[in-house]
Amino acid sequence: MDFKLIKYLHNQPKEFVYLYGIFLSFVMIFFMAMIKDYYVANFLDASIELVLFVLSFISLMYFHFYKNIQVGGILAIFITFISVLSPVYTNEFGHYTVVYAVIAPLGLFFLFKFRLALSITISFYLVVIALGIYGYYNFKNSYFLHDFDSIFNVIIITFIVLAFGLFYQLSHKKSYEALQKKSEHNRLLLQEVHHRVKNNLNVVGSILALQASREDGASKDALLNSKNRIEAISLTHEMIYKQDDLTNIYFYEYMTKLFHLISRTFTNTKNIKIEIENNNTTLSLEKMLKLALISNELLTNSFKHALFEDDGSIFISLKKENDSYIYIYQDNGVGLDDDFEINNLKSLGFKLIELSIKQLDSVYTIDSSDGFKLSLKF
Repeated sequence: MDFKLIKYLHNQPKEFVYLYGIFLSFVMIFFMAMIKDYYVANFLDASIELVLFVLSFISLMYFHFYKNIQVGGILAIFITFISVLSPVYTNEFGHYTVVYAVIAPLGLFFLFKFRLALSITISFYLVVIALGIYGYYNFKNSYFLHDFDSIFNVIIITFIVLAFGLFYQLSHKKSYEALQKKSEHNRLLLQEVHHRVKNNLNVVGSILALQASREDGASKDALLNSKNRIEAISLTHEMIYKQDDLTNIYFYEYMTKLFHLISRTFTNTKNIKIEIENNNTTLSLEKMLKLALISNELLTNSFKHALFEDDGSIFISLKKENDSYIYIYQDNGVGLDDDFEINNLKSLGFKLIELSIKQLDSVYTIDSSDGFKLSLKF
């Protein structure tokens, strides 16, 4: 059970672990104090500790299941306030434990935004001042409340807490702004890298297209196919540098552009229908590059060999299921032989598909009963 709790806390943010430890300590401390005071017949303090024990346990359970940092912080301060000032009040302000309550708001500035932490702190001190004024006029024998040095020290501690909160906020804000500026700088650099990669790939594609215009037959097809592969890769970098998110690419948007990019290479694609399922699925650049090569080869193969202009149709889909992706490419073309095996083909296009499938660490199935259908799970 202890190891499960440690593992559970290990995966939580530090603010959550900090508050969880406070509530757990409250539960154990108030339980032991309650047992001790009942044993020595100090029933008033034991009753207060019973209330605090129940309140701490309820707060711990609430925090465990709902993980609300702000509510947890307020509950922790409230319990601290009651636990320190209640014994002080019942003992007629006869000792100095009130000082612990004065420094309690320090933790607020680590948990909340500055304005909220400052508002709670000021409200907290107003209650302390009200109790102090009440004690001053009703407990004449309290040395603490009638000693100037004691009151002055409490005031100094109060100002120290407020000053700490202010300076912590200023330093925290300055660090955050510096980090944000550095992050923006790195983002711009990464965008520039993708932009230059895209431009370089386009130059290579243009050279291949220029060379293809001087060739014919198989040589021309090979050069144009290579140009399309490079443009498929270039398109991923183009989409990355044009968006704010530099880590993921929308599948639907990419496939739509890829289809129009490849279809310009062929003359028989005007009436071919394309359906790309739009479910806002995104992929990392690394995975999209591999899926781009697969889709490029499949689209090229459909345009060249499988589809007829009058009734050709293509369906492409990508869905996320739990931690896996399901990719489907389907056309209603002539299909493949029943004994087709992708790893037995020697063409460069299918070799690239086979290599990309392995790099995605995916499981695939091919169905040629009605056209061609490739399903990938990765």
